[in-house]
Amino acid sequence: MGNATNSVPSVAATLVFEGLIDLSPKIALTLRGSAGVSLLFPSGDLDDDAQDLADLCSNAVDCQANPGPYFGAQAAVGAGLLYNLGSVGARVDFQLRPTAIACWAWSSGATKRQSASQA
Repeated sequence: MGNATNSVPSVAATLVFEGLIDLSPKIALTLRGSAGVSLLFPSGDLDDDAQDLADLCSNAVDCQANPGPYFGAQAAVGAGLLYNLGSVGARVDFQLRPTAIACWAWSSGATKRQSASQA
């Protein structure tokens, strides 16, 4: 078998804040911050894992498995330089953007078999 590649479709809505600080007549420092929400649609291995969790959950008491889509949050900060070339500008940025998406939560007490035998 060959290598398998999985893509995980997602969509995000992000609000970006940006400011410029002039360092010289042709160069400006760019400062950027952003925050937003993400929506992840499981597919491939992630979908298989969610289905495996749902199967485990079907044998447990008070267990819920969420097959998705999953909501998450993202925030970013960054800085860069903007160089004025006349009618256009050249820009170089560095951005750090962590993203947190809770793919599933699972908790359970006893399995159905255990709770039936204890009754």
